[in-house]
Amino acid sequence: VVFPTLKNTPHVITIKNSRLLILTIYRNITPAYFSKPIIMGPYYSSCKDSVAALSSAGAIQIVDREHLPGAILDLYENPQKIIEMGMKAKKVIEQNGDALEKNLQMIQRFL
Repeated sequence: VVFPTLKNTPHVITIKNSRLLILTIYRNITPAYFSKPIIMGPYYSSCKDSVAALSSAGAIQIVDREHLPGAILDLYENPQKIIEMGMKAKKVIEQNGDALEKNLQMIQRFL
C-alpha cells in the first residue's frame, strides 16, 4: 500500500469498495453524513466543534502523518469497527441537524 503525503491527498478517498471506508483530511461532515468512519489529521482549527462532537461519540480518529497508515489498516482489517464508527458518525449528524438553523436564528437577533 502506498500512502501519499498529506498535502497531496484529496479530501475524500475511497479505500474499500464494499463498505466504503472514507479518509478525510479537511472535511469531516461529508463521510459522517454517509455513515462512514473518519480519520483526520491533527490540524482542524476551523471545525473544532464538529471534531469534538464526533470524537466524544467515538466516530473519528485524529492521527498524525506517522500513524496514518496504521490507522487505515486497522479499519481495513476490522470491518465491524468501520460499521460502528460510521453509525456513530451518522448519529452525531442527526443529533446536530438543526445547527444551521440555530446559527441563523442567533445571527438574526443581532441584525
